Amino acid sequence: MQRADRKDRIEGNPSWFWPDIGNSSCQAHTEPDSFESRAVTNLVREVTQNSIDAAEEVCEMEFYIKRSVKNLDKYFEGINKFRDDCGKEKLNLKEIDLLIIKDFSGGIQGETSGSREKSDIWRFLLDWGKKGKDGSMLGSKSRGRISFPFSSSMSCVMFSTKRKKDSVIGGFGILEGKEFNDEGAESYMLDSQCVFAKSSKGSIYELHDEVHKFNEDFGIDFGSRCGTAIIIPFPRDEIVLDFKDRVLATIIENFAPKIIRDELKVSVENDKLNIKNLEEVTERLCSSELNDLFEIKNFKDCGVSYIQFLNTSIIELYNKPTFEIDLDNSVQIQGDTFSQDVSERFNEMLQENQVITMRFNFQIQLKGNQRVDSFIEVGFQKPRTGEGIETYHRAGMVMQDQRKRLSRSYNAVLLCRDEELSRILNIVEGTGHNKWVLKKGEGKKKFENELSKEGIHYNTLEIEKIVRLCQNALINISNSAVKHETAAAAAQLAKFFPTIENDETLTRDIGDNGGGDGGQIITVDTEKNKERFIFNHSSNAISLKHNKDEKLPEVLRLKLFSYSDSTLGGKNDEDLIDEFGDLKIKPNKCDFKKDKNIIFIKNFQSGWEINITKFKTHFMGGCSIDEIKELQ
Repeated sequence: MQRADRKDRIEGNPSWFWPDIGNSSCQAHTEPDSFESRAVTNLVREVTQNSIDAAEEVCEMEFYIKRSVKNLDKYFEGINKFRDDCGKEKLNLKEIDLLIIKDFSGGIQGETSGSREKSDIWRFLLDWGKKGKDGSMLGSKSRGRISFPFSSSMSCVMFSTKRKKDSVIGGFGILEGKEFNDEGAESYMLDSQCVFAKSSKGSIYELHDEVHKFNEDFGIDFGSRCGTAIIIPFPRDEIVLDFKDRVLATIIENFAPKIIRDELKVSVENDKLNIKNLEEVTERLCSSELNDLFEIKNFKDCGVSYIQFLNTSIIELYNKPTFEIDLDNSVQIQGDTFSQDVSERFNEMLQENQVITMRFNFQIQLKGNQRVDSFIEVGFQKPRTGEGIETYHRAGMVMQDQRKRLSRSYNAVLLCRDEELSRILNIVEGTGHNKWVLKKGEGKKKFENELSKEGIHYNTLEIEKIVRLCQNALINISNSAVKHETAAAAAQLAKFFPTIENDETLTRDIGDNGGGDGGQIITVDTEKNKERFIFNHSSNAISLKHNKDEKLPEVLRLKLFSYSDSTLGGKNDEDLIDEFGDLKIKPNKCDFKKDKNIIFIKNFQSGWEINITKFKTHFMGGCSIDEIKELQ
């Protein structure tokens, strides 16, 4: 294998070029850890979001596999030879399977000559890890396309794009860097990334121009329309296994709002998916014998009712939401966000299993006290049967790994489709665009160099509030609007509470009073609680002390429940350590031992007292207290 600046390929065959990296570090491209388990999901999400971004209005896509295509060997001889030089198994080029993904979204734009900085063509082929899209778009990290070559056993991808004025073909591959030694010359190192091109041309390449022949050989036809065909040769086994159903399931799970709004139409192996048959296709897939079609764990059992809920929510939000609420400058959903009338109607509709839709309007503050209008939309429902599903969406695409804040008691969806808001949320997403992550104190670093749509720098402190709003909106609605009858193990609490107000029911909110993540409501009948000890609490503290009229207990076991604890909705032990890891516990005339979210209290003396403080603002959804014989 020779250098890119030499004519090294078989004469007359389309060539691949590997940059000579000299004595620089070789650029390595490793397969993401999650690729194998999410092979189809990663590929379909990336290519679909790219097509949606490019579409002016409705995005139309086709997914299909062409089996045993002949006479394509000339296109892959160069890269197959490089594989052999790298010690990888050479592939049989006589008959080649192709995975083709085609859209009609206008084609990949940009000049193929001149500067690579302003051309989407060169960004696609060459600029890895560099932002190439407007921040409001679904994908902007320019790393997701690595799923294309990793979907191929040949580790490459090719494309044909038809624009209004011309057509372009190209491709790239990823193998590994390789050192070569020519006779009588010094050794040289070729990069791991290669480009399907005619020749090198400074910082760019001269691309192959036999577009008609290429399209004919690969069977690509756009008719009279413009668009792009992504061609993945030798698709990997995990990609083609149950291909049609897996692609359809991924589209439904990730882009259902786009389908419901009639902004996305898909064909997979000639099976159509659109607004008219979305529910029907979902029902068929949920009834499939395949158990791993969906990423959301309970989608198979509850997906149909969720799609019905989502459809109703989006239609109502488009026409007139149940409630439209203006948030103040705190940009928080909290107790006083909902008037008494709104709260009462919300809970009536909830108990009747109706879909409740809400639009929250707010302003995004930029530098210089300039503000722009924005909004989020929410759907909420208590399902009639089965469990609920909770999802978060930006620009119509689900954030798969966004932390779920509710139990499965509700169908709930957050829709963020405002362009400025989408821009902000995109900044705090990882490379896979799967969740919004903004750790404490990260706002300044994340946003200090970012510009709004108006070209004005963001006010970083205010922008953090916007991110928190989206992360916590659904749980805060649950905490602020939903009337919870009891918290976890409230019955266990009852026998330990003393009378504070002897003749009435004591109701206390143990969640966040400042609009944070919040907790739930404990309701206790105080008439029956005249024994054991005195209990008091606030949003960030608990105190227990001896009721001097009662005998001393042997050991008390106090268990704290996070609102998303596995008992209430799904936290694991590691999360609990984080949730309750920094508590300040001050005993007086007693001792204690703490284990994750459980506090054992022992060695009681008359007049004992224990105070527990430093809870996180969203500290718990309840607590239970048991008297046990000995320390466990």
